[in-house]
Amino acid sequence: MGEKERIIAHQNACYKSSVNKVIDISKELTKLNAAHEFKFFANIVIRPRENALTTALHIFSCNFGRRHRVFYSDGSSIVNPRLTSAPPTAKHTSIIPSGAAVVYKTKRDEQWNVKYFTPTSRGRDTVFTEVAAIANALTIAMAERALYLDDNKKHSNGKARWSKVTIFSDCIEALKRIFKLREVAIADAQSLRDPPLRQIMSMLHYFYGNEVQVELRWVPGHSRVKGNCLADTAARYAANHQDVGMVLPEGLNWDAEPLSK
Repeated sequence: MGEKERIIAHQNACYKSSVNKVIDISKELTKLNAAHEFKFFANIVIRPRENALTTALHIFSCNFGRRHRVFYSDGSSIVNPRLTSAPPTAKHTSIIPSGAAVVYKTKRDEQWNVKYFTPTSRGRDTVFTEVAAIANALTIAMAERALYLDDNKKHSNGKARWSKVTIFSDCIEALKRIFKLREVAIADAQSLRDPPLRQIMSMLHYFYGNEVQVELRWVPGHSRVKGNCLADTAARYAANHQDVGMVLPEGLNWDAEPLSK
């Protein structure tokens, strides 16, 4: 592990320690996953490229504030060309080194925060990594909300609160995969066998229960949206440096469970 990786690992440990003092994410997810039914509580917005780009720039420059938080997610997978022509078999299931990143600001004039993740993509397509990145973005949003509320109690009597969270992703296929959850108004919790999708549904319930609107938006990749560019670079770095990945919440193991059909 190089010097940069050690610094990131230390930052991960400090961040998780801070979060664990104000919220037990594992406990919250366990409680949410115990629900017998899930409803889909989010808006998914996919617009033409120029419109999406203009809106993305406007949201961050004009709408970002204490009540509206913006997060950028991205995923990257290192695919061996020799393994892409044939599907994985029982005898050989390829492990695709992958990385995900979440980039955001807590205040407009502060530096960007970057969180790295390394979801295991055993026998899964590259869209899985993008979906995992969105799930991680919602988890970070949950953690940041808890940190904000804790700090707010000390400085403004706990009156201020978040009202909206926007997650930007440059993967249309990932958003479409999540959008399919809307086709069934009420999804049986047992049918959500894809762990990242189930975590997304749980997070959406969490925010809905706390009166926070969630919006998942497509943003053109490799454009002039700073947050997306940083997320792309960070996801590629994570894919190539598996030691920097953070596990939040503790014990999360998506690779141990089967995919949805």
